[in-house]
Amino acid sequence: LFFNDTATTEIYTEQIVGSVRCVQETVCRVTGSWVGFLEFNGVRYWDLDKIEPAKIFVPSDEDALPSDCRHREDSIWLARRDLAKSQEHKIRLEVIQRADRRLRSEYKERMKKERK
Repeated sequence: LFFNDTATTEIYTEQIVGSVRCVQETVCRVTGSWVGFLEFNGVRYWDLDKIEPAKIFVPSDEDALPSDCRHREDSIWLARRDLAKSQEHKIRLEVIQRADRRLRSEYKERMKKERK
């Protein structure tokens, strides 16, 4: 567990000052900043200036999974500015989602009854 050992008026909001404790015993001191670095007992384990940010990979439309939101018919028709067809597909999707939710709920209730 992490405990803040310093009153909030003494530190900036992005600073971390505290300790990791097991029951009431302090296991180690924690200092740092959630926007910069993190140290445990003075040893820096994470430093934003020294790590390379993760690269974000966005697949092309051709490589996107069938479940990707770019394949939603309502969005496709909306992008084409055909509001009537977009609304039609949106309603169709909502009907499917409601039916799916109902089936899941019925299954959950059935499983509750079977456990009793």
